[in-house]
Amino acid sequence: MRRGSHRSRTRWVWTDTRRQPYALSPALFGLLFVLAGLLARDDRKRLYALLSAVNLAVVTFLASLRGLLGIGKVFHGTAIHPATITSQTIMALLMLASLLIAARASSLARKARASSRRHAAKPASSRPRRSS
Repeated sequence: MRRGSHRSRTRWVWTDTRRQPYALSPALFGLLFVLAGLLARDDRKRLYALLSAVNLAVVTFLASLRGLLGIGKVFHGTAIHPATITSQTIMALLMLASLLIAARASSLARKARASSRRHAAKPASSRPRRSS
């Protein structure tokens, strides 16, 4: 092994990180989603964790929308930073999928709640009797 090779690799990593400080932003968003998931394990904090995850998904989608709009440049070969546009597009699509899943889950929960309220509101005499 060459002398100083470890130092040169370390220097390259730090130089690259200093040149593009936002390269680790998807990891930060992922960490925030993991924290929201951990908070959702507690029943009392579940609603707040889910709402914060949805709000984070909206903000992340809006922040990465620029990449989604510029994906055509990547396909035409005119993009200056195709890796950035591609990662932003992937992030936007993942956040859009999570927002659609959250909207569907919210709709299903609302329907289930309304159904249970209607069932509980019926008087006992109108319910069919069980045969023993």
